[in-house]
Amino acid sequence: MAKIANVKKDVKKAPSFKPDRNVFGGLNLGCLVKVEVLEEDKPKIDDKGIEDPYEYAGCMIPSLRFTFVNHVLPDAIDKAERIFQHTEKVIISTLNNGQPMKPTFLDQLYNEMFDRIVHIYTEFAGCDNYQELEDLPEIDETAPAEKRVKQFKNFFNKVADAFNKAKGGKPVFVNAQNIPYVLWLKLLPNNDNGYWYDFPVKVKQGFIELYRPGVPPVIEVKANESLELRVNPKEKKEGSATATTTTGKVVDTAAFGPNIAAALSELAKK
Repeated sequence: MAKIANVKKDVKKAPSFKPDRNVFGGLNLGCLVKVEVLEEDKPKIDDKGIEDPYEYAGCMIPSLRFTFVNHVLPDAIDKAERIFQHTEKVIISTLNNGQPMKPTFLDQLYNEMFDRIVHIYTEFAGCDNYQELEDLPEIDETAPAEKRVKQFKNFFNKVADAFNKAKGGKPVFVNAQNIPYVLWLKLLPNNDNGYWYDFPVKVKQGFIELYRPGVPPVIEVKANESLELRVNPKEKKEGSATATTTTGKVVDTAAFGPNIAAALSELAKK
């Protein structure tokens, strides 16, 4: 019987998903288990007394995080319990040289973020707890950073609520028995530096799809899309507790408790 990753009490960290072109053509099987909004304090002045030029410095910066656990089939060679996290972050409006981004490029960044979120949500259309996604609050990309960061927090909170409190107040990503749906996931080296795996920036033909037994997925890793990660020189070598060269980011799973499936059942009751 296929299983969802079960994080044992003594397991503090789990490796990330590891796409293999020889397995499912490079796709991964996983389950969405958590959608949450996080906040990070970004001081205006660092501990050395230097002012941070980052436009959101001095603000509590929100982010929207999707957590997936792998779905292991009985005949799988790789039976490791793995975690994948995708994070949507606030969008900056200035370049590294301090110059403002072109409005057309800025619009593209916002549209791509929105498209990714909607794509993930609507893949559950027709599922037990699915309901239409309501209009989400707008973000004024021309507003001052202090106001914009609050708009991002409001936007992310509304998105998290949509995923976690769908029909009947239940998560959209679990069925009537509170079991998470299995999904096909397309992960590529991240767009910024290629050090870890993430969803593609552009939705295009899709990067997430509901798993249907016996039905091949529509999404695919194309022949010209590399799955090879670059080695991050700042990380420890492979084999250490934080190796990233072949497995991507190593994620602390302590917060998930001893049994993710049980935790999900409790989550669905709330």
